Amino acid sequence: MRTNHKYRNLNPFEVLQLPYVPFPEETAAQKRFRRLSVKVHPDKNTDHPHAEAAFDYVNKAWRMFSDEDQRGMCERVVEAAKQEVEHGIKEKKAKAKREGAEAAAAEADDAAYFEGEMKKVSSKLFAQIEMERQRLEKKDAEERKRKREYELDLRAKRQKKEEFEEKWAETREKRVNGWRAFAGAKGGKKARILKPPKLKTEKKE
Repeated sequence: MRTNHKYRNLNPFEVLQLPYVPFPEETAAQKRFRRLSVKVHPDKNTDHPHAEAAFDYVNKAWRMFSDEDQRGMCERVVEAAKQEVEHGIKEKKAKAKREGAEAAAAEADDAAYFEGEMKKVSSKLFAQIEMERQRLEKKDAEERKRKREYELDLRAKRQKKEEFEEKWAETREKRVNGWRAFAGAKGGKKARILKPPKLKTEKKE
């Protein structure tokens, strides 16, 4: 485990220093967790600037093995990585055979080479899973934020409408009295009657 390797520390196999094949039993993972958690515990490494981060990585790695759903995900990652690595080794051997490169073919058969490739591919897959989780989490947070802003906007509009209706009700009597006064003043004036114009008639000679 290296505290300056963010994505490698997302790989629980690397954090707990467990083999990929065969898939480790939960008891083996628990044993490694207990040993490492004591070793990197912040209380025992007060002078180390990354002790707390290392302890968090160890705890997270253990949860991935102890939780049934997370453990199933780890198994699927290992299987996918194994298939990709085996395919890569097969292609490397075929290429070495065509080129007559015996050293390259021998390297592809080496157990250390297989383990190294498993480390690279599985770490890449775990990193992709984490990035997708972060993307979905961000999307969900943005959706909740939009929903909250929409609710606040509705509440503000509702409050504004209620305040307007309340003020309108409070001034009703004043408006009614004003209209009555206006209507009364208008009714006291003498109405002007319009008469049709007189028609001029022509005189007969």
